[in-house]
Amino acid sequence: MSMPPNFQAGDYEYCDGAESPEIRQLVAYWNERRGERFAPSRADIDPTAIRWILPCLSMIDVIDGGQDFRFRLLGTRIVDGLGRDSTGRYFGEVYAGQPNVMERMRERMHRVMRLKQPQYTRGTCYWQPDRAYKHFEDVNLPLSSDGTHVDIILGALVLRGAS
Repeated sequence: MSMPPNFQAGDYEYCDGAESPEIRQLVAYWNERRGERFAPSRADIDPTAIRWILPCLSMIDVIDGGQDFRFRLLGTRIVDGLGRDSTGRYFGEVYAGQPNVMERMRERMHRVMRLKQPQYTRGTCYWQPDRAYKHFEDVNLPLSSDGTHVDIILGALVLRGAS
């Protein structure tokens, strides 16, 4: 994955799709499960059908219409890549000492809720500068139990080395 030459640590950009075959395959599964709806429900997602991406998968609960968010599930590669397991914790708790990061994470979740369609981003890994990976690519996909509101955000994060 090539980044624009002026990218700084912590930067990311929205993009129209994914380079990662894992993310493309997850989005194809999500599209299949949603059918004609804007999003499938959590019940429509079968973990055994996507076990190949589970280590890179996240599920984030939307709390109080987006006032906060909770990490419902974080795959093992995400936990390793972030250097912490935030499963069960709220954004407000995890990012309390990093208001800029919290605001950026909330903005990304709000964008999924507002647009009700997959949101792709790519950027530089700023959180663990001593690791071999330097870039990430991810997707955030809406899930809806009532067919109207986004109540869970299904994500996948793929970490890449320097390129």
